[in-house]
Amino acid sequence: MRLVIEFFSTPTFAAQPAVLAHARECRVMREPVRYSPGRRANTMGFGRNPYVAKAQVAEQKAEEAADDNTRARHYREAAHEWDRAAEREKPGKVRKEYEAHAVRLRELAGE
Repeated sequence: MRLVIEFFSTPTFAAQPAVLAHARECRVMREPVRYSPGRRANTMGFGRNPYVAKAQVAEQKAEEAADDNTRARHYREAAHEWDRAAEREKPGKVRKEYEAHAVRLRELAGE
């Protein structure tokens, strides 16, 4: 890339059409970053519900907890995050799914 930029800055650029064609090929050959449509990323992005990732992290912490009190606390925290995620969704299938997660985790926490 540096060579192409340096070449464009030289005054003999118009006399070298082969280099221009090579620069176009390099731009075309670059692979764009592609994301598979069926995969949910845990990263925050526009239009994504941030509380889903937080709830998943809290569930993972609960599963890895050493004692019962810590596990119950993390399950309650995850249930709270699923409730927050459900509040941000429109009424429908996804919202019901998030609410079901919250209910299940509260049962695991012993509430």
